Amino acid sequence: LALPFLLVAMTLIAATVSMRFARMGQSATMILGGVVAGFLLYVVSVLVKAFGVAGFVPTVVAAWVPVVVAMFFGVTFLLYKEDG
Repeated sequence: LALPFLLVAMTLIAATVSMRFARMGQSATMILGGVVAGFLLYVVSVLVKAFGVAGFVPTVVAAWVPVVVAMFFGVTFLLYKEDG
């Protein structure tokens, strides 16, 4: 149930990374930011899933924590970049 929302959160993160214009000369920074954000989201998802499978955290928490964190991250930076 949380997977579609995780995909929406990944789309929000991708939107925040691609908001800058290429003519500003920051294409490398933009690409690096996208790679780092995607890698961190993957690591957090796998880590929390491992905690859920091991029984350290409830499965509902393990399923929704990466989604909520990624959603807040994406919305926050998207609004920050839009307002300037």
